[in-house]
Amino acid sequence: MAVVGSGAAGLAAAYRLRQAGHNVRILERNARLGGKMLTTRKMGFTLEEGPSAMAGSYHSILGIAREAGMGADIVPASGRIALPGPDGDMHYLDPTRIVRDGFRTSLISTRAKIRLARLGIDLFRTRSRRKPYDLSLLEEFDGVSAEQYSRSRLGDELTDYLVDPCIRSFVNCGSSEVSAADLLYVFGAFMGSSEYVAFRHGMSSYAERIGSLCEVTLQAEVCAVRDRGAFAEVTWRGPDGADRTEEFAGVVVASDANTAGSVCVDLDPWRRELLTDGVDYTWSTVAHVALEEAPPVDSCFIFPRASKYPNLMILSLEHNKTPMQVPAGKGLVGIYPSSAHARELYDLDDDAIAKDLITEAEELIPGLGDDVIFTHISRWHPTLLQSRPGYWRSMREFMARSEATDRLVQLAGDYFCTSSLNTASASGERAAQRLAG
Repeated sequence: MAVVGSGAAGLAAAYRLRQAGHNVRILERNARLGGKMLTTRKMGFTLEEGPSAMAGSYHSILGIAREAGMGADIVPASGRIALPGPDGDMHYLDPTRIVRDGFRTSLISTRAKIRLARLGIDLFRTRSRRKPYDLSLLEEFDGVSAEQYSRSRLGDELTDYLVDPCIRSFVNCGSSEVSAADLLYVFGAFMGSSEYVAFRHGMSSYAERIGSLCEVTLQAEVCAVRDRGAFAEVTWRGPDGADRTEEFAGVVVASDANTAGSVCVDLDPWRRELLTDGVDYTWSTVAHVALEEAPPVDSCFIFPRASKYPNLMILSLEHNKTPMQVPAGKGLVGIYPSSAHARELYDLDDDAIAKDLITEAEELIPGLGDDVIFTHISRWHPTLLQSRPGYWRSMREFMARSEATDRLVQLAGDYFCTSSLNTASASGERAAQRLAG
């Protein structure tokens, strides 16, 4: 069996196929495994250039990690959130105690707290249909944006001070730009989670562990994947520029949607067009700022409000989230701009990006730029799926066609549900199950 791509989806597919008794070969276009799971170490700091902490609801990726012998490497992390109020004062919420903190906070009025129960009702009603590998099951909510749903169902106050900041921070774009189905998934998956965890040795350690169980070919740019009936055929290009064609019992294509649409030759025109032209991804240009002293903010995240901080998406205080990854007493802050601003910054040099983002972040953490040890810039595109109203209805048709026609080539990735390590992993598990079956 072959797996194209070694992000969370590809690693999950490879592990489950290996577990089912198949020899598995991972074809990865980069010079390392892991996709956006990338751990960098510098001057005693552990930088996660992609995802870092995980919610306890990440049953797919955490289940695989435990089965693969990494249980002792899963360590507690914190997910405490700070939300700036109308006057700039910080209001703290613990996602593991969201009901308690939601009723205690002075960020929103009593009337807004009562209306928040409506979201709880919708989350309860949809709990059996919020599948991490298939958000199209919530197509009934897909006719409006997350903002439209929130304003009509919850009101303007909750939308502006809670819902939109949380949506922006978890999916990297505003609530007006994504489907209401994503809103339900985000609050169902991340709010009320029993715990937050991280990998002791960084996210890259997970990729290295799963990769060690398989044959791996790096710097293999896959050009075409075909179902030949008796076998699957993969054409790929190595670093020497030469094309190679090999046969496999089956293939999981675990890449971003745009790449999958271009390399899967057997897709019908409608599915190919949806993947290549109908799936959009956000941009990410992140400044990791190492500090001599940790700033006096008692949270792991700051979720800025779009109306006041349009260029900022989230501030991640890694020294509070995973203290073991930062030298004692030091600080490490990740500054994540909005997708639109990240695209503006993407091609600038590192110093210009760091200066811009530190200036933006100092509105929320005054003096952030005063005691910088170093800065490190990460760039990602594609980053996270940017759904739109109607997208999940299209995916319902896409999945129905895939289940009816696809045999030896199966698709996996972060475009079957709101992007996260867990949804990508669950998609990879599902693809492996279908292929092995």
